[in-house]
Amino acid sequence: MADLKILKRKKQLYALIMREIMSRNTIIQSLKPNFFERLNTMIELKRPVLVAIAGESASGKTTFVKVIKEQAARAQERRDNLILSTIKGDNYFNDISKGIQEHGSFDELLASGYNPDAPSSFQLDLMRGDLGALMMRENVLIPRYQINGTGVSIPRCVEINPAEVIIVEGMCSLYDDIHDIFDLKIFVAIDAKVQQERYLLRCKERNQAVDDAKKQFEIVTESAKKYIRPTQKYADIVIDGNSNLEQLKIFAMNFLRIIHSFEEINSVLGSTEAVLEENRFLSI
Repeated sequence: MADLKILKRKKQLYALIMREIMSRNTIIQSLKPNFFERLNTMIELKRPVLVAIAGESASGKTTFVKVIKEQAARAQERRDNLILSTIKGDNYFNDISKGIQEHGSFDELLASGYNPDAPSSFQLDLMRGDLGALMMRENVLIPRYQINGTGVSIPRCVEINPAEVIIVEGMCSLYDDIHDIFDLKIFVAIDAKVQQERYLLRCKERNQAVDDAKKQFEIVTESAKKYIRPTQKYADIVIDGNSNLEQLKIFAMNFLRIIHSFEEINSVLGSTEAVLEENRFLSI
């Protein structure tokens, strides 16, 4: 019976992905050749599933995670075990408070050569250890990085509980020293023009001068070319950050439901599944 349930979930998940790919305004830009093989492995796991969601600043990754959290909260009402835990990768920034004090400000520290997007700016070994504990269904206390300009990182500050799905959202989640620990790796891609509009709007909401925001965006873009964009090669699936929010909600809801059988998703089967079977696309 258990094997039949897993088989059904695999077919549902494949059908969902193929239905999305074949839709006119799909949110999926690309899949790795072994994507469905990785899904096979993920569904059969007897431990929490680790998911990385990476992308550049203002790409839409935080919005995507927010949508997933909303859908998980809806399903949580019908479940005893915790469905989803999320971790912001930025909480693993190194403490740079001494550097800021020595240089007088964060901007002066940047001018000295510090790059917050570089892998060396994160506590990736600590992240790996924390994720390993969560996979063993142990509670962990992760650091909290203060975003108030002080550069302070408070150790063992935020409690994270083990859940069926654990998401790490942040540009650092696909860096070389950490990407291999994840079961599913997602990269949120974004059109450069849309990204700039979002970035400048966000800076405006924070009362940052437009000229300063534009200069900062240029720095962020150059840094992304060096450190973030190359990590897309590790992604199992690339999501379009320009996608309609409602599309993201529907996809996230169905994906979560199927992974741990939150409820049956007959609506994603039917003709799509028949097409997949006919074309021998399912390698189960």
